[in-house]
Amino acid sequence: DHEEARLEAVAAVNALSAAIKALPPADQVLVQLHFWGGKTVARIATMTGSDQKALYRRFDKIKAELRRTLEA
Repeated sequence: DHEEARLEAVAAVNALSAAIKALPPADQVLVQLHFWGGKTVARIATMTGSDQKALYRRFDKIKAELRRTLEA
């Protein structure tokens, strides 16, 4: 049913939002830049003066943490 699907989608968005808010502030910024801001990892590395490989590893850790939080 359409209403049930809409409610499930809203619940999923709320859960993801809460999981992101539980991340350290620096990780929240990375998520915002990459997933909402559309910035590439290369661009974020340039913007922050970070190593691109280190950022890829950081994103892997962030995604794993979000996955753990959402599956709990």
